[in-house]
Amino acid sequence: MTERIKEHISQLLKDAPRTRRIVDLEEELLAGCLDKFADLTGSGVDPEEAFRAVTAGIGDVDELIGSARQRGNDTALLGAVSSALWPLITLCYLFMGFVFDLWHPAWLIFPFGSFVQLTITAALTKGKKRKGAMTGALYNAAAVLFLVFGFATDLWHVGCLIFVMAVAGQQIIRLIKVWRDV
Repeated sequence: MTERIKEHISQLLKDAPRTRRIVDLEEELLAGCLDKFADLTGSGVDPEEAFRAVTAGIGDVDELIGSARQRGNDTALLGAVSSALWPLITLCYLFMGFVFDLWHPAWLIFPFGSFVQLTITAALTKGKKRKGAMTGALYNAAAVLFLVFGFATDLWHVGCLIFVMAVAGQQIIRLIKVWRDV
């Protein structure tokens, strides 16, 4: 009967992408179903009836499969954007260098590209990864501002205050989120 339960769960998840999340879900479902089956048959329920009760208790897994697919699509989109972004940034750098002879200031496009990539990552992800991407984008923006301010004014020591303002901004945003949740 164990193989029959395993086959039933495999059939439910046959159209799901074979991601780590789906494999973990399959293992959890199997363990839970086998435990429930053992409890039912241990209390005297007919094995066939126990099988029907166990499989009916699983319910609809389409929502779980859909969320796994969506996460996979977001990851694919993020990978495609990242793959296209860096060659485009490099072409912009070369264009600015060869056409306008701005080799020295044009390299600022690379930290700007990193900021753009982190911003896109923050927009396409959820949870802890999003928080990390947003924090990275904030500090990357601070670094770009520091460099632009430093080269434009030659006041590098004053420009360091940009990083202090970035930390303060992050803490203010965190405080607002905590305050809103209370």
